[in-house]
Amino acid sequence: MEEIAGYLKQTGKYNQLLAKWHERGDEEIRFEILFAYWCERRNLSLNYEVNVNLENDKTVDFNFVTEGCVTVNLELVRPDLNKGIKEKLTGDVLQGYVLTSDHQDPDFRTCAQLIKLQWSLLEKVKKFPPYTESAFNILVADCGNIHAGMFDPLDLVMAMYGYSGDPKWQENWGGRKLIGMWEKGYSQRGSDMFNDRISAVIFVPEQEEDLLENALIALNPLKSREHRQQLLDELRVYKAFVDVQTVQ
Repeated sequence: MEEIAGYLKQTGKYNQLLAKWHERGDEEIRFEILFAYWCERRNLSLNYEVNVNLENDKTVDFNFVTEGCVTVNLELVRPDLNKGIKEKLTGDVLQGYVLTSDHQDPDFRTCAQLIKLQWSLLEKVKKFPPYTESAFNILVADCGNIHAGMFDPLDLVMAMYGYSGDPKWQENWGGRKLIGMWEKGYSQRGSDMFNDRISAVIFVPEQEEDLLENALIALNPLKSREHRQQLLDELRVYKAFVDVQTVQ
């Protein structure tokens, strides 16, 4: 990480981020460091900690303006471990644990992992401005704590769209199927704002130097087909996003 921090220091653009890293050095800031490094190494220059919502003084982690003159606002999210799983932590080492759909402890149910992810995404929505055609609002989620670090496209589909396509993989909570964030009937507090403001969510399976190499993106199906296609077209101009796989 020191080599990566040194690379960012040479750009002269991330002094605030690097100060946080040297002060805190936690996984949340590490995620931001790796994201900035991934983009800068691929010739994408980012602005850091930008207020883009005039309704409050909150900031998104990064933004940039595309060649098509569209602003891309990016907020990184790192869902924490469920309480019961955290209690198994010894230092930085996770002792063995098993996730099952019907575990006696709710913290160890597979569905609880996806609900934790959904709530974490909702917590960040107020940082973004209301929807306009001239901006893309994107959440980037570190899923290293979801399903023991084995987050996959099926998890994305169930978290965002609600149905796996195969009943044997369907997640349920309290005897009812998990409702996806962009599925009819999802009504958690902040969901209306989420539907309006968020264009897409990028899911990063784990923190590593090649951060977005195996990343997945879900596009908001409540937005127009033109908006979704434009988002993909604008992002894929940049090497930082060409490896991100679209899941629908």
